[in-house]
Amino acid sequence: MNHIVHHEWEEINGQLPFYFGEFRLYSKQLRVLAYIGPFLNSSIEEFNARDLFLKHPVGIDAIHIPSVPTTHKWKRISFSDGIIIYVPATFPRYVISLKSTFEEYLAKNFNAKRRHNLLATVRKFAQLSEGLIDFREYATPNAMTEFHRLARQISELTYQERLLVVGIPDDPNFVSHLKLLAQNGTLRGYILFSNAIPVAFAYCSLHETMVTYEKTGFDPAYAQWSPGIVLLYHILKKLFSENVFTTFDFGTGEALYKSLFSTSAVSCADIYFFRRRCTTFPLLLAHSTLIYSSSLIVAILNILGLKRRLKMFFRKTYRTTPIGHTTAH
Repeated sequence: MNHIVHHEWEEINGQLPFYFGEFRLYSKQLRVLAYIGPFLNSSIEEFNARDLFLKHPVGIDAIHIPSVPTTHKWKRISFSDGIIIYVPATFPRYVISLKSTFEEYLAKNFNAKRRHNLLATVRKFAQLSEGLIDFREYATPNAMTEFHRLARQISELTYQERLLVVGIPDDPNFVSHLKLLAQNGTLRGYILFSNAIPVAFAYCSLHETMVTYEKTGFDPAYAQWSPGIVLLYHILKKLFSENVFTTFDFGTGEALYKSLFSTSAVSCADIYFFRRRCTTFPLLLAHSTLIYSSSLIVAILNILGLKRRLKMFFRKTYRTTPIGHTTAH
């Protein structure tokens, strides 16, 4: 595994969110020096957080590396050389090898039944638009304004934005950011339409030969037609056909579709480095306690068979009205 050698860092206004299940209770605002390079090049062997703090002494509360490939068993909170190391989560990060053809990938990764079901899902969605799939890619700076407008129409309908507050920002600065990435050739946006109505979006960042699934969402009124899966299917089909990229990275967060579509997974840790201050440890202890309490209650609900029911109840509560209400300007 390569070390962090490119020092791809960015100073951002970040936050440490406090979640209970899927509910965001509070977010501690932080000035963060975040690692933004491709995760497969991340390793903290020989990484010195203290030296990095000294190089960025003004206003930096924490250094954050969101996905460190690791086999180490991390403590939630530990101390080293005046630094507090906080690891709120360890998780598998799912990837797809693009070093074959799309047909070979489907044949190898899906058994006959699952492959049949996947293709049936794609055909079922196409029937909404007289058998046609309207799938569009947005890759130029000029296209980003339109991509953002369409993605916002979908994002504001999703439970991710209404419940988790993690949708596409309605912010001119975000549009400018997308345009800059597109100008550098490091961003692609995708929209899936049904009868000219945008129903699913995704945007991906590009790092050399790696494509990372950054954000995605779909109109919940179309949930029975699986627009997110159909969109992913066509994104992968296009990427395989280009024969340019070697890896499709699903990014952070676990989801069933990621494990189903992936060809492998990398064990990762989410790691923060904080200066040792009197207020920092109580903050991290409270955050850690909330994670433990939430996980314990989720485990109990799962044992009782109530987890899925409650999750679907809360997500439906945050959904909007049925098909036809979505606007396409």
